[in-house]
Amino acid sequence: MNRIVRRLLAAVLAGMALFASAAFGLIATGRAGFVVTHGVSMNPVYYQGDLVVIAKAPSYRIGEIVAYHRAGHSDVVLHRIIGGGPAGYVFKGDNNQSIDPTRPTQEQLAGRAVYHLARGGLWLHRFTSPTALGLLAFTLLAGGATAVRTRPRGRRARLSKHASTSSKPLALSALPPALRACAAAAAAVGAVGLALGALAWGGPLDTESTVSTHSANRMTFSYTAAVGRTPAYDGTTASSPDPVFRKLANDVDVHFTYTGAP
Repeated sequence: MNRIVRRLLAAVLAGMALFASAAFGLIATGRAGFVVTHGVSMNPVYYQGDLVVIAKAPSYRIGEIVAYHRAGHSDVVLHRIIGGGPAGYVFKGDNNQSIDPTRPTQEQLAGRAVYHLARGGLWLHRFTSPTALGLLAFTLLAGGATAVRTRPRGRRARLSKHASTSSKPLALSALPPALRACAAAAAAVGAVGLALGALAWGGPLDTESTVSTHSANRMTFSYTAAVGRTPAYDGTTASSPDPVFRKLANDVDVHFTYTGAP
């Protein structure tokens, strides 16, 4: 059973590695990418924090949801095409009352939406945080240290079972070149992840900074009233913010103070 589980786990990991390699290749070549949504302009299709995978296309049609680059901005806009053509498309958010002010051309389009994962952007942010990377690196190092041990197999395993049940650590130099490369890569990733995790855990929660502020105009209101000596007041004058009862005061003096530029 353990052997079957290990083989299934190895197959799953190999599939994930192939998928990750293919996705990385598509993203690196600019043929695909992903967008983490912000705002409410595409409600109810997309909500804040959703993950949308986009892919380049030879042409785009009216009705498709497409991401485009804004001139002078590093982010992209993910809206629906409602008109225009390659020389200039007309976009509009499903939840917006007006169309987009820009008319992006075919070259400015990053790709159309092909897959949507609700709240995927929030999970991506959590998984790529320094703390998560540190935990992943620690897990890889712990798993690698456990796996790099000698284990007799076949007939030698049956013979050694009666002789001894202990195993000795295998020296790194005795590993095949491929395994040595994997171990070195895991160690490098682990070192970076642990460093990032240490920064995330040990960094200050609050950062002190000095900000220069300019005093703004200020207006202050206050009031006083002459009152009789009654149980409602300690003296003969009521000042703000004490209440003034109409039956106890005939006049109220209101004061106004202004501080600032003329």
